[in-house]
Amino acid sequence: MNKAVCPQIPEGELYFKIILLDNGANVKTWREAVRSAIKDGAERFLLVGRGVPTRRSEKSAGIVVVDQINVSGQNPLVGPNDEEFGTRFPDMTDLYSPKLTEDVLIASKKASLVLQKGILLVPVSMTSSTSLEEKLIVQNEIAALSQDVFAGAITVRHAGRQCAGIILFSDIDGKQLGLLLAHLNW
Repeated sequence: MNKAVCPQIPEGELYFKIILLDNGANVKTWREAVRSAIKDGAERFLLVGRGVPTRRSEKSAGIVVVDQINVSGQNPLVGPNDEEFGTRFPDMTDLYSPKLTEDVLIASKKASLVLQKGILLVPVSMTSSTSLEEKLIVQNEIAALSQDVFAGAITVRHAGRQCAGIILFSDIDGKQLGLLLAHLNW
């Protein structure tokens, strides 16, 4: 686990509630971090990554992900299926748990962290957009672009667990994240 998004939080306090990885951690890293936590008994996850706001979200510190559109061509479930974690083609309905998402929104307000609900677009590249991605941003009211969190969410759902996701647009204070976690009461 890496504390790049919020360096003031000690790792031991985070393990079962939150997974923070370096900006740009690859799909396999997200998958293995989630699976390791599941083996240790985790049932609920708060996945936190970094991204870029769109015009729809530029006045907030980040978004709480309600859905995602993945056009990156990457998926943590590619390759042989590991039956220990789930079926070959899992149902991705409510990939981000509506209940956990609401919990995070309520907790973020109590922690004075300005987050809004939004749809995440997982692009091919974070440095340039394709014409398809530009159309998706407008047509789907995309609130953030990021290659973080999505692979963790897919891995969590594959294993039949629940998650919420946050995409931050900059670092936040460790005390704010600690307050958010305290208010989650998971």
